[in-house]
Amino acid sequence: MIRRSVPHAFLCVAMAIAVSCSASFGQDEPAEVAPPSHDVYGTVVDVHGDTLDLRLRTGKTLIVNLREARALHRMLLLTPGRPVHVRGNPAQGRFEATAVLKSHIDPALWPVDK
Repeated sequence: MIRRSVPHAFLCVAMAIAVSCSASFGQDEPAEVAPPSHDVYGTVVDVHGDTLDLRLRTGKTLIVNLREARALHRMLLLTPGRPVHVRGNPAQGRFEATAVLKSHIDPALWPVDK
């Protein structure tokens, strides 16, 4: 007959509790998934309030709402002629920026907009 000690019994109970806790761990409701962001590159034309006029490499002008990027402190000093990388999502005819980042001065070196 095998005689078991008190520490051995305590260890078995502790392991059983750990296994039952780990089985339920992480089964909370899934976190809200952020929408996929888009990246565009261009040159600052004008800034007025929370609106940025951005000249794209195609020559078209994109109107960018800066409110969220400003609230998240993800912005650069925006001056006319400065090349920038804008990350965000199109919404209601405007582009809602979540970040405005520095970009290479040479548009030939800008990655493809996505």
